[in-house]
Amino acid sequence: MVTGLLPQLMMLNSVGIDKMNFKIFQKQIMRKFLLFIYIVMAATAVSAQSLLIDDFSGLTTGSTLVGQSSWVKGGSGPEPTVQNASPLVYSGYNGGGGEYVLMPTGTATTSRVYKPFTTTPAGTNTFYYSFLLNLSSTTATGDYFITLGDPGTGTSYFGRIFAKTNGAGYNLGVTKLANVASAVFGSTVFNYSQTYLVVVRYTFVTGTSNDEMYVWVNPSLSSEPTTGSALAFITTTASDPSNTNVGNFHWHSRTANNPVGSFDGVRVAYGATSADAWTGLNATSVATPSISISSPLTAFGNTCINTEAGPNSFTISGTNLTTADVTVGALSGYTYSTTAGG
Repeated sequence: MVTGLLPQLMMLNSVGIDKMNFKIFQKQIMRKFLLFIYIVMAATAVSAQSLLIDDFSGLTTGSTLVGQSSWVKGGSGPEPTVQNASPLVYSGYNGGGGEYVLMPTGTATTSRVYKPFTTTPAGTNTFYYSFLLNLSSTTATGDYFITLGDPGTGTSYFGRIFAKTNGAGYNLGVTKLANVASAVFGSTVFNYSQTYLVVVRYTFVTGTSNDEMYVWVNPSLSSEPTTGSALAFITTTASDPSNTNVGNFHWHSRTANNPVGSFDGVRVAYGATSADAWTGLNATSVATPSISISSPLTAFGNTCINTEAGPNSFTISGTNLTTADVTVGALSGYTYSTTAGG
């Protein structure tokens, strides 16, 4: 009998082991699945990221920008200062107002003042940066004055923005890496002493001389700007920067041909795609809804219990309202109507 039962006991034992192994296998699959979910969520989280936001709020006015809010100087030329006499604002833009940076007249001695942000791989990522610009003077030759750059004290400046005189105003231009002689300028003539929103997109592309750069001025912020609506662009032939990482936003004073004026509302973002980078830029301001009344409600005066008084009226108005409902109700012991005498 024992001999006869042994195969059955062995079979039962084998089934028990198989169940245990299956449970272990299930746990391993779940761990891998949860790890996969975590990796996917992490990848999604970094697909659109803001790298820098600076409105210069609260900085000491009348003083150099250098040393304030992590701005660093390289070179021994002029330094920009922080001012607040004529704030830069642009309707719908998520930045500007209050303090801003005043760019001085350039000299033959160069300098750059820059703010670091999280070191970010160039890879095949797209970078957006934007700022408000108000120029008071330029020269016929022009020069670049705003760029991105490699981290630390590196001197590889790319995504360059230029300004030069055209008639009674000025043009803006771009290069990926080159100086003014190779700049591509837009045909639009901009006015001095007027604030504009400048938006720049730079995409690193595998290979050589094929990175893409676009600049827009006052684009619609309701969606990512189209490449066809760009003021100026460079997509081929021009040399690409050798950056493996990006980590600084720069203001430059290179020569006496640098523009004079002010800037504010600096934003930098990146993403795996241009759409991701645009989302990370978050350039559109969100206005706060507000409810107000025309005047305080007139007092009803002394009223006997179980009698009526009034009616009195007031007007409710709102600004920056959304599609959400606004609920209006009466206090205890009162009734209300949206029509006179109702």
